[in-house]
Formats: sequence, structure tokens, C-alpha cells
Amino acid sequence: MSAAAMKNGMLSGFDAWMKQWDTGWTTLPQTFGVSAWFFAIPLALATAWAARYYLAKDAARPKVTLEQPWYKKALHPYAAGALIGLLGVIAWPLSAATGRNDGLGITTPSAHAISFVATGEEKFFNWGTLLVIGLFIGAFIAAKVSGEFRVRVPDATTTVRAIVGGIGMGVGAAVAGGCTVGNGMVQTSLFSYQGWVALGFIALGVFVGAKIWLKPSAAATQGTYSTDDSIRSAEDAVIGGAPRSGGFQVATGLITVPTAQERATKARPIGPGRYKLDTLGAVCPFPLIEAKDAIAELDDGEKLVIDFDCTQATESIPQWAADNGHGIEDFAQNRDAGWEITVVKNAAR
Repeated sequence: MSAAAMKNGMLSGFDAWMKQWDTGWTTLPQTFGVSAWFFAIPLALATAWAARYYLAKDAARPKVTLEQPWYKKALHPYAAGALIGLLGVIAWPLSAATGRNDGLGITTPSAHAISFVATGEEKFFNWGTLLVIGLFIGAFIAAKVSGEFRVRVPDATTTVRAIVGGIGMGVGAAVAGGCTVGNGMVQTSLFSYQGWVALGFIALGVFVGAKIWLKPSAAATQGTYSTDDSIRSAEDAVIGGAPRSGGFQVATGLITVPTAQERATKARPIGPGRYKLDTLGAVCPFPLIEAKDAIAELDDGEKLVIDFDCTQATESIPQWAADNGHGIEDFAQNRDAGWEITVVKNAAR
């Protein structure tokens, strides 16, 4: 909606004002007067080398995955990336065949879809609009087939963050002339200044955001209490229900002092050496962040049972556990788009 407001609505004036400055620069090949292959070939070779290096590195890592049919397994990121790249190539002739001379993109087609629903003007109904509709249909079919579809209702904090972030992304994509697809994939393949500058600032924004939001909290010191904490805890245990008499408090019970076993943890105790972490409804990567915080508060050999419904976490949580020497005791899908995994702290060390 914010992208539609920027392109066709009340914020279109602001969008035009932001774009009034023009350097005249378009692409790197045009600036240097060389063929695009001068940039494409080195980039392709560097990409092939990096893919080979990281595939070999990934193959050496321990793996923990769900035993499930092939059609329920996620595509390897490199395979998915190659397919999206192929889609980006064939989008040009397919789009041009309908009279839309443009490449793969999401921001403008999404804005057109909203504008078409709001105004009914046929000029907003085009190949890009159908692309956006197809994305929703395809995502729904894929989620149903893989058993990952479920209507989720986020909490208030997540909802507010999503709304504010969505508005910012729509405005930013409109000003930048494209989103992570239009700029990060299509424009960079053309070696345009717009694409590479936008991609650089997208990466910078992700880095800053990760530093702010995804930093695990410091683990609380286990089994340590200050004198004041001990006194207050002891008083609460026996004085809370004692009658008041003449300004003096009379303690009539046994005074107990907290022990190391009575520590506060992010996860909920469910038995000796077992803790439960409920992250249902949390969007990725927050289940992993919560798991890191919770496991840091446990002793070696203790078990953390994690409930989550974030699809990405089916790979990120087991991989994190394997990389850090934690054991996996149970890992199963217990509902549509719902999983439970038991992590044993430092069991593999």
C-alpha cells in the first residue's frame, strides 16, 4: 500500500521530489565505454568460485534434518537461487510479449495490484500484476503440499514491527526504483549504478538491523545472589503471611535461601533437567535467537524442548545445535507448520 501511495497516490509528489536530481549515469558499461561482458565474465567466475568454496565448506558440517518425503524438503539455497535467476531471464521476453517492456519485479507490480483493486483502471492490470497474484497462489499450493500452511496470528509487538517495516520498505523501494528483486537481481545484472548502490545500502541496512535486533541477550549468572536478594527472598518466604504486631514483624517459619537450582530461566521447567521454550507465533529468526538465549542459561546435559512454527527454523535451529556441539534428541513435526525439537546442551562434546 505504501508503494502504491508513492507511485500513484498521495505520496507521488514526494516521490517525484526525491527523484528530481539526476546524475545522468546509467550503467557501468556505458560510463567506461566497454561491453557488458567485461563485467559479466569476472562476476560469473567469482560467483562460481564462491559457490564451490561454500558448498565444500557446508558439506563438511554435521547435518540434522527431518526424515520427510522429497516434496516436503526445502530446496537448497543455491538451487533456489539458480531457479529465481532463470525466472529473471525469461521474465523479459514473457513480459515484453504482453506489451510490458520491463523485467522481473515486485514493488511496481504490487503497487499496480493495489491500485487496480482501488480504482479498477485497466492500465494497472498487466503481466506484473498477474505475477504478484501468481506468487500468492504458488506459495499457498507449496505450503499446503509440504504441510507448512497455517494461519498465524502474530502478537502485538510483531504486528506493529511488521506494519512499520512494511511501510518503510514500500516507501524505500519506490524511492530506490526497485526492491531486492528489481534492484538486487535485475538492475545489478544490467550493471546499473542504481542496482549496485541500492544493493549496497540494502546490505548495510540488514547488517545494522541485525546488530540492533538479533543480538542475543547476555546470559544471567546462574546460582549467584546478592545479600539483598537473599534477605528479600527469605523475608518473602516467611514474613509475607505473618501478622503485624506493634510495629514488629514476627517470623514463625523456617527461613530458606535460594539455591542454584532455583534459578530464573527464559525457558519453563517441565521436569528434572528439562525446560520448555515456546516460540509459536514468533517469526524467523527470533526462534533461533530465543533458543540461543535459553540454552546459555542451562547446565551441560540439560535439555531444552523448543516448540516453533517458523519454517526456516527447521534448518537453522538443528544446524546451530550441530555447529555448537549440542545434541539433538527428538525432532518431529507435530502439526501443520509446527515442530518440536529437543536440544541437549553440549551433549556432542
